[in-house]
Amino acid sequence: MRETDRFEATFIVEVPLADAWERFASHRRHDGDAVMWQLPVFEASASEIECVAEEQVRLTKEVEPCKGTEIVVRFEQADSGTKVTLVQSGFGQSFHDMFDALSVGWGQIVADFAAYLERGVVVRRYASPWAWLGAQVDQRAAGLEVVEVSSNSFAERAGLVVGDVLVTVGRGPIVDERDLLMMMKVYSPGTELEATWIRDAELMGATAAL
Repeated sequence: MRETDRFEATFIVEVPLADAWERFASHRRHDGDAVMWQLPVFEASASEIECVAEEQVRLTKEVEPCKGTEIVVRFEQADSGTKVTLVQSGFGQSFHDMFDALSVGWGQIVADFAAYLERGVVVRRYASPWAWLGAQVDQRAAGLEVVEVSSNSFAERAGLVVGDVLVTVGRGPIVDERDLLMMMKVYSPGTELEATWIRDAELMGATAAL
């Protein structure tokens, strides 16, 4: 069990601190007595807890996914531009239950945020839709073993059953849940995909629609 429920990343963008701050703060709005931010990378609104211009902002995410989590953004002058620290915390039990999925999303958020501050472009890698395998899996030494198959899903249509060990989905080798989650980002729902798996002592495969 992980003892914390937070993600943190520090990176440097090659723009002056004042420019990085201005780009970020352009999404700050007064709404009556409240101050709200529309975060382009998180694709979400957030309420302001604290704001020190060109230094730090603390926010509470107001919409799902991960509603109620706290987002902190810190800005510091760096030799080559601006040092930025991005923190999201307060996920609760979902952090431990969905760590692999959340960590994949977090990596994309960090890259999208750096791209926005440095280039002014919203690329939405994080917001791209997820497809669904339709199976619960557990990590084993040989890979991901299917422990449950949902009805009317890709897994069922392809012929996966409990005990199968995934080998590939699409063109991607699958060793752990991060591999699987990335494949579910690459392919859109409805795409025809081939999957391969080990059943007993046999390598099997089939094609079905996500």
